[in-house]
Amino acid sequence: MMLRFQFPDQVYEKSGRELFDNINEILERTASIVTQKGGAVFNFAYNGYDAVFEGGSAAAVSTAVAVQQEILDLNREREVEGRAPVAVHIALDEGNVMLGVVGDENQIEPTSISSSFSVVKHLVDLCGRLEANILCTEAVMNGARGYGSRYMGKCREGGAYIRTYEIFDGDPYDIRKVKEATGERFSQGVYALYSRDFSQAKGIFLSLVHHNTGDGGARYYLYLADQLEKRPEAEISLD
Repeated sequence: MMLRFQFPDQVYEKSGRELFDNINEILERTASIVTQKGGAVFNFAYNGYDAVFEGGSAAAVSTAVAVQQEILDLNREREVEGRAPVAVHIALDEGNVMLGVVGDENQIEPTSISSSFSVVKHLVDLCGRLEANILCTEAVMNGARGYGSRYMGKCREGGAYIRTYEIFDGDPYDIRKVKEATGERFSQGVYALYSRDFSQAKGIFLSLVHHNTGDGGARYYLYLADQLEKRPEAEISLD
């Protein structure tokens, strides 16, 4: 699991102490959930951290959703206090991970090594483009049963295509309910686009955006369908 967060620009312009208080608030409120659910947190940074779970993808999905729900509560608190909200993006993959320590005789630090890290780094970057809170690979989807999810298409990583899914149970209630209600229609639009029926895909995503302007995935696919309609020979990818 890779978690990254970002504040509006004005937060980063604050004094050092106030900025670090904001950063540590997010780290403390979310990393504690990871630990409670059996995860091990690595690589703390000013904008997030990585975590691994021995319990498989179900534990990771449960944690990601719980973290996003915590962020919804935290942002409500920050709004009441007149503070800017924080956006948190999470990416999940399943694979082998090696845990150990690196360093020298003066300093050692825990670290983790896995080919999955390049995949989740790619997906967490895509979260912003798709306005998705949680993205995961197909390998994780078995652990996402019972959660609201939808197929988002393919991205390219290391010469291979990665089937990418959104888990939206951590979204605000109104956005989540609309995504649940329009999930089948969204899938039809995705498959129409990958079948190179760009006109049909454009029509589907236009109607979805009209129905729910808060659906960033539908807005991005509307843009993608429009671009591919003009350049039908181009490669189809979330990238």
